[in-house]
Amino acid sequence: MKRFVILILTYLILSQFSYSQSERNSYGIFGHINLNSHTANFDSLSNCPSCSPGFRDGSGLGFSLGFLSNFILSESLFLDLRLGYFTRYGLLKRLEEDTVNLNAQAVKGVFEHTLDAKISSIGIEPMLGIRLWEGLSLELGFHAGLIIQKDASHQEKILEPLTGTYENNQRTRLVNDVQIPDAATFRLSLLGGLSYELPLNKDKTWFLQPEAFYSFGLNEVAKNTDWKINTLRLGLALKYSPKPEISEPPMIPPEQKPELIANINAMGVDQEGNEINVAKFVVEEFLSYELKPLLSYVFFDENSSEIPPRYVRLTKEEAKQFRVENLHRAGVLETYYNLLNIVGRRMIENPDAMITIEGCNSNEGLERGNTALSQRRAETIKNYLTQVWEIPENRIKLSSRNLPQEPSNVNEPDGIIENRRAEITTNKFEILAPITTDDTLRTVNPPMVRFYNDVKNEAAIDSWSIEAYQNGKLIKEFKDYSSVPSTVEWLFDLEQKSIPKENAPLDYKINVKDVTGQKASSKMKSIPVDVITIQKKKRDRMGDKYIDRFSLILFAYDKATISYYNSRVIDIIKTRVKPNSTIKILGHTDRIGTAERNQKLSQERADAVKKELKAKQIISTGLGENELRFNNNLPEGRFYCRRVDVLVETPIED
Repeated sequence: MKRFVILILTYLILSQFSYSQSERNSYGIFGHINLNSHTANFDSLSNCPSCSPGFRDGSGLGFSLGFLSNFILSESLFLDLRLGYFTRYGLLKRLEEDTVNLNAQAVKGVFEHTLDAKISSIGIEPMLGIRLWEGLSLELGFHAGLIIQKDASHQEKILEPLTGTYENNQRTRLVNDVQIPDAATFRLSLLGGLSYELPLNKDKTWFLQPEAFYSFGLNEVAKNTDWKINTLRLGLALKYSPKPEISEPPMIPPEQKPELIANINAMGVDQEGNEINVAKFVVEEFLSYELKPLLSYVFFDENSSEIPPRYVRLTKEEAKQFRVENLHRAGVLETYYNLLNIVGRRMIENPDAMITIEGCNSNEGLERGNTALSQRRAETIKNYLTQVWEIPENRIKLSSRNLPQEPSNVNEPDGIIENRRAEITTNKFEILAPITTDDTLRTVNPPMVRFYNDVKNEAAIDSWSIEAYQNGKLIKEFKDYSSVPSTVEWLFDLEQKSIPKENAPLDYKINVKDVTGQKASSKMKSIPVDVITIQKKKRDRMGDKYIDRFSLILFAYDKATISYYNSRVIDIIKTRVKPNSTIKILGHTDRIGTAERNQKLSQERADAVKKELKAKQIISTGLGENELRFNNNLPEGRFYCRRVDVLVETPIED
C-alpha cells in the first residue's frame, strides 16, 4: 500500500512540472487490449513441482485501463502522463515426447506442461509526445509499476496416447495454484507508440484517440528466473480539452502618434508664367509634325568606362526586334537613352555610313591626362555596337583626347561632369538625324499646373507622392524619398502620354509617409477637363491649324553659333513653313551661369535661328533658365536645356 501511495504522489508531482497554463491541455481515460509476449528459459518454479524439460515462450491476452493527462510543452511537444491498471497474463507451454509402456507395448507418448501466469500491476507512464503532423503523434517514455498480482497455475497433461493415465489414475497431474516465488515487486519497461486525435465536436473539446503502444520489459518476473514480458497494446482514449477562458486584454491607452496631416491645392500657370485660378483644363488636339533632336554624347561616371545603367542596352535577340518608330511616343530623355540602339539600327539601314567615336575625359582629379580612360570609353561603345548590333569593326573609327573639342565650363562642377563623355560623329546625317513624328498633338490651357503642398509633420518625412487620375486611371505620378517640396510643377507639354484625353475631371491628391511608418493622404480634389478633338472641330466647323514643333540642341557652351547639325534641322523647318505660317522661337539655357547671362544667351540663340529662317510672321524670345524642362542634375538634362524651340502654326484652309 505504501508503494501505491508513492506512485500516486509521483504522478501528481510530474503533473505540476508540466506547462499546465496551455489552452490545449487535455484529460481523459484510456482502455487497451494487451497482446502479451512472455520470453522465458527456466525449468520450474521452486514452490511448484514440475517434470517439464523447461519453459521457453508463451503468450496471452490482457487489458489496460486508466487515466491520462496531456500537457502542452510547445507547438510540437507535449507531456503525456498516465496512471492505470495493467494485466500481463500469459500461458507458457512445453510439449515433451517419450516412449511409454502401454499394455506391454512401447508406444509414443506426448505430454503437455503448462504454466498459466496471471500478473498485473498499477503503474504510471510518463511519455514525451512529438506531433508529426496535425492529429498524429509519436510518444516515447517508460512504464513504472507496482506488482499487485503474481499468481500461477501449473499442470501436466497426457496428450498421447489417447488411453492411459498417470499413477493417480488421471490424465493430469501436478496441478498447483501458487504465487510466483521471489516475484519482482516493481516492474520497469520502455514504452513507445503512435496516437491519432479525432475531434468529436466542432469546438474540438472532445477527442477520440486510437492508439498503439509497445512496452519492452527491462526486469525479470522473478529473481533468478530468466523470464520477461513484452506487450503490444491496442486501444482507444477519450480526452476532454477544455476551451480556454478568453480574458479581455487590459486597456492600453492608444499610442500617441506624431502629427501627420497632408493637403494639396493646384494653380494654373499661363504661357507668361503667371499663376491663375483654374476653372478647367482645355485640351485641344492638332495635327502635328514633331522633331526631337538626338544628343550624340554618352556620359560616364568619374574615372569609369562602364556605360551607366540609365542607357538602354539590349541583347542580340532584342536588338533584332528594335525599331526607331517605336520611340515616337517616348519622351525626349527616354528617346535619348536609346541612343546606341538608334545608331545601331540606322547603321544597319545605311550600310555605307561610318561613325567616329571619340573618348574624352574631364582632365581633372583622377582623370587628369588619362587618355587611356578616354580610349576605353570609346572602346566600350564600339564593343556594344559590334557585339550586339553586329556592326563591322571597319565601319567604326576610334579616337581619344582629354577635354572634348567643345568643352563645358571646367570651372563649374556641372561642366567637369559634362566633359566625362564620348562623342559620336558620322559621315551621314541620317545616323544621328532627329526623330520625327507625324501625329496628333495635344495642347493644354493653361499649359502648366503648380501643386502647392501643405504637409504638417512632427516626425521626418520618409517618402511622398502626388498622383493624378482620370476615370480612376493613374496618368501621372510625382514621388520621391525626401522631404516634401513646397511646390511641384507639371508641364503638360513634356509628356504627351500623360495629358488627359477624356472629358472627365482630373483628380489629384498627395500621399506622405513619415519615418515612424505613419501614412496620410489628402482628400481627392478635382479640376474639370474639356477635350476639343480634331473630329469635334471638323463637325463644328471650328478653325483648325497644323502645329509643328522643332528643337535645336548641341549649342556649344556659352555660345549661340548655329552648328552643322542645327543647320540641317533648320533646313527641315523651312520645308514646313507656309506663307500663312506663324513662327514662335523660344531660346533656353541650363542652370550654369548667372541668370542675367543666361537670359542674354537664350535671346542670342533665338535670334540666330530667326535670322536663318527669314520668315515674315516670326517672333523670337529668350527665356533664359526660367523653364528647366529636363533634370539639370544630369549632364544630358543640361544639354537638352541648351536649346531653341521653334513652333510653327499653319492654319488649315477649307
